Amino acid sequence: MSIADLTEADLNKADLSYANLRNAKLKNANLSNSNLYGISRTKVASCPVLLPTGWVCNSENYLEKF
Repeated sequence: MSIADLTEADLNKADLSYANLRNAKLKNANLSNSNLYGISRTKVASCPVLLPTGWVCNSENYLEKF
């Protein structure tokens, strides 16, 4: 999924473990309740609007588990 345009995608409850989301466009995407195992510290082109509990997309557009 590298450089994928997932703008406004509903990925709620999706299994995205080890997915290559590098540079993905996730603006307004819903990743709530998704499995993001193995993708921490991935830089995306734009941050999703919703992430699973315990995850953030920081000011530099890195997805991080905290």
